[in-house]
Amino acid sequence: MQLKELNVIYINNPLAFNADVDSLLESLFNDYFDITTFEDSIRIFKDEFIDLLLIDIDYTEANGLKFLQVIKQKVPDFPVLVFSRFDRKDVLDKLHDIKTDGIIKTPYEAHELEDKIRQISDKIIEFAENREDRKKEAEGKALSVDEAIDHFFKRFNDELRKNNYGRNAKKLNFAIMKTFLYTAYNNFNDFDSKFDDQQLKLTKRNLEKAIKLKRDLERKIGSSLEDNYELIFLNQQAEYIHLKNEFEEAKRKIQKYRDSLGLLTRQIEESKEKVKMLKPSPERNDVEKILKEANKKHVDRVHQIAELKNLIDALDEKIDAYKARHFDEFKTTFLKKTDTIKADMEESLDYAAFAFDKEIWRRAKQSRPVRDFFTESKIEGLFSSKTYLEYCSGNIDGGITSEQNKKILKYLKELNKTNRIEVALIGTITEDINHHKQIIQKIDPMIHVTGFLDPEKAIRQHKTSDFALVVVNEMVGKETGLSIIQKFKEIYQEDILHTEFCINSPSKKRSKLYEDASRAGVRYFIYQDMNSGEIAKKMMEIL
Repeated sequence: MQLKELNVIYINNPLAFNADVDSLLESLFNDYFDITTFEDSIRIFKDEFIDLLLIDIDYTEANGLKFLQVIKQKVPDFPVLVFSRFDRKDVLDKLHDIKTDGIIKTPYEAHELEDKIRQISDKIIEFAENREDRKKEAEGKALSVDEAIDHFFKRFNDELRKNNYGRNAKKLNFAIMKTFLYTAYNNFNDFDSKFDDQQLKLTKRNLEKAIKLKRDLERKIGSSLEDNYELIFLNQQAEYIHLKNEFEEAKRKIQKYRDSLGLLTRQIEESKEKVKMLKPSPERNDVEKILKEANKKHVDRVHQIAELKNLIDALDEKIDAYKARHFDEFKTTFLKKTDTIKADMEESLDYAAFAFDKEIWRRAKQSRPVRDFFTESKIEGLFSSKTYLEYCSGNIDGGITSEQNKKILKYLKELNKTNRIEVALIGTITEDINHHKQIIQKIDPMIHVTGFLDPEKAIRQHKTSDFALVVVNEMVGKETGLSIIQKFKEIYQEDILHTEFCINSPSKKRSKLYEDASRAGVRYFIYQDMNSGEIAKKMMEIL
C-alpha cells in the first residue's frame, strides 16, 4: 500500500489557505479533505476511511484538544500531525499527553510538511493496511429496511421491556388523568410535607421515565417521512453513503477549485505586470515560467470544474434512483411499526400512572394529617386522582359539557368497570358475606366486592375479574381456606402473584394456622370478634 491510496483530513483556518500545501496534499494522497469546522470533520470521519489527521491547534483551540483526545481514546494508534505556534506550554503539555505523531511550527513551508509526512509514512501505511477489511466489515453491516427500522426503535423497545411497571396490573388513562393525578400528589404534599416513602418516589420516577421515553420517541419520529427514511435506512447503506460522499466531495472540490482560480488569476496578473517591467534576463525567464505554469493550472482547473459539474449531475440522478428504490417499503413498514410502538408506549405510560396513583393512595392511608382531613370533612373514599375525578365530574353540567368534559364523564364510567378494585369474599353464610361486603365497599367507591358460597365459582371468575384480594373463611363446608388458596395458585400461577389472600378465622389463638398460612404465602387475617371499624382498617391496610 502507498500514500497515494490513502485519505487525509486537514482541519485548518480558511484564512490560512496555502496553494503549495494544497497541491502537495492532493499529489500525496488519494483524497484530501480541507475542513474548517468540527461538524464537517465528524461527518467525514463517520462516512470516510481517514488515515491521517492534520489539525491547526491554534485555530481550533480547546475544542481541538478535546477532539484529539476523543480520537486517540477511541483509536490510540491513529496518525495525527499538529500545527502550532509553540507559544503555549499548557497546550504543548497536553499534546504530549495525547501522544501526537509530530508538531509543525507555524508558519511553515510545504516541504516541511512533506518531510514530516515522509518520516511517519510507515506508521500511516501500517494503520491503513486493514482499511479494506474495515470497509468490507462496514459494508457487511448494511441493514434491510426491516432491520434498519428495528435497530432505530431498539432503545425504545428495550426500555419498554425493562420498565413494564407490572403488566398484570391495572391501567390509568394518563392523557385524561394527568391533571387529577398531579393534583392528588401535590395536595398530598400540602397535607403531609414530611412524608418520605421510597416506593412512592420509585413509582413517581417510573412515571417520569415513561413520560420522557414517550417525548423522546415523539421527537425522534417528528421529522418528515423523507427525513426519517434517510436517517434510519439510507444512512445505513454503504452504496448510498458512497454516492452521497462522492457528491459532497465533488461539490467541495468545485468550491476549492473556484477559490484557487481566484488565487491563480491574481498570480497571472501579477506575473504579467512583472514581465512587462523586466528586460530580458534570467529573472524575467523565471517569471515567464511561473506565468506559463499558472496559465496551465488555470486551464486545468476550468476543465476540472466542468468535469465535476457533469459528475454531480450523474451522481444526483443515481442518488434519486437509489432513494426511490426502497421508499415505498420503508413507508409501509415504518408507519406500521411506529403505530405499534406508540401504542406500547401509551400502554406503558398508563401502567406507570396507575402504579403511581396506587402508591399515593397507599401512602395517604398511612398519613395522620390526611386521615384527619378526611374524617373532619366526612369524606369517604380514596385519596388519589380518582378523588378529584369524582369531584370534577360531580360539578359538570351534563347539558353543557365540552368535548373534554364528555371524555372525563365517559372515562369515569370506564374507570368504574376496568380499573375498579375487585375483591372476592368466599364463605358459607350469605348474611356474613353481605355484612363484610358493605364494610369493604364503604371504604372506597372504586372497590367492587363479589360474594361466593361456591369456591370453584370464585376460582373460575378470577380469570375475568382479576381479584386484587380474596377473603376466604378458615373453613368453607368441608374444605379448608388454605386448600382453596392453594387451588387459586396452582391454576393461575404467575397470574395470581399480585393477588393478596386473607383468612377469616373464628379465633386469634391458632398458632398452627399461622404457620401453615405463612408457608402458603398468606399474610393477613380478620377475626369474627372484630368490629366494623377494625375490619375496614385491616382491608385498607391490605388494599
